[in-house]
Amino acid sequence: MNQAIVVVLPVFLIVMGISYLCFPPPMDGKRGYRTPLSVQSEEIWDIAQKLYGKKLLMAAGMMIPLVVIRFMLKDSLAYSLLFLLFELVILCFAAVSTAQALLHKMRGRK
Repeated sequence: MNQAIVVVLPVFLIVMGISYLCFPPPMDGKRGYRTPLSVQSEEIWDIAQKLYGKKLLMAAGMMIPLVVIRFMLKDSLAYSLLFLLFELVILCFAAVSTAQALLHKMRGRK
């Protein structure tokens, strides 16, 4: 049971990553990758959503080895929470790297 906790986030990220790539959310302030830079224009918004979708899929891919390793260990809530923490760090990395990539992309356009 505790091992299933570790699987939920990568599966969610795969679904969200595909969703952001294929059907970027509208710029209505309710959902999406929202930063001061990403909301400057509709064009930047679309670029940011696609970048974030790619980063979410990359993050999910980075989590798959963690899930495999977690299933190889004995069933323990402590292990599950530790691996969930690793997954959250990877998710934060995806958000930060998206911001950096978007900033770099926008600077290159000027």
